[in-house]
Amino acid sequence: MKIFLTISAVIIFTNIAIAQTRNELWAKYNFSAKISSRFSAAVDINFRQQANYLTNDKNLYRLPLMRGSRFWVFYNLKNNYAVVGSVLLAKTFSLQNEKADLLNATETQVDIGLLNKVKVHNLENRNRLLFERRDIHPSNKSRILQYRYRLQNNVEIALKTFSASSKINFILQNELFFKTQQSSTSFDQNRTGFILQWRCSHYGYQAGFQKGFQNLNNHSISKNQLLLTLNYSI
Repeated sequence: MKIFLTISAVIIFTNIAIAQTRNELWAKYNFSAKISSRFSAAVDINFRQQANYLTNDKNLYRLPLMRGSRFWVFYNLKNNYAVVGSVLLAKTFSLQNEKADLLNATETQVDIGLLNKVKVHNLENRNRLLFERRDIHPSNKSRILQYRYRLQNNVEIALKTFSASSKINFILQNELFFKTQQSSTSFDQNRTGFILQWRCSHYGYQAGFQKGFQNLNNHSISKNQLLLTLNYSI
């Protein structure tokens, strides 16, 4: 974990001086269900907005960024490991100029990977490694095909327990991406999130801030992202 955090920190601070800043809102509804002792499934409904960064706009709700749904399947193994697979179907919007003309694209992501979690007292650590096939079809450009390698580390700390089914948690998460495109492998992006969560029975409410750094077309992009999530599990 220390090596992973060190690599992420080096990437982040290397990019700070040269990054273009974008401001975004990421909202998500997550529904999850336990199917059997081995299988569980979930679906994410994603709604993302963006400010017009070309005019130094700060309104996170100004323009659409992404609409999409991701479907998850989990198969539990021994020793707190699980095999995970997911499919994302989305429509994305890229800002083209100061007038806020948008380029639409359809995007699919297919992921397979491994999940592990360890709980010690009031702290839970989750690690996830995914291999992803990402296929993007812009409306006026040729298809973009990427293979991405995603490593996520998630630390959840219980701050206040009200009952067996109600508590407040603080979540620190980091996800590191590398990508292969046209036979070339390089750093893609890094996301670090600071999240406050309230779990109450079957519901979970999350609000937080995520800092992202992305290498996009040889340009370094800095992203400030407001995170809002509603969870429901059965």
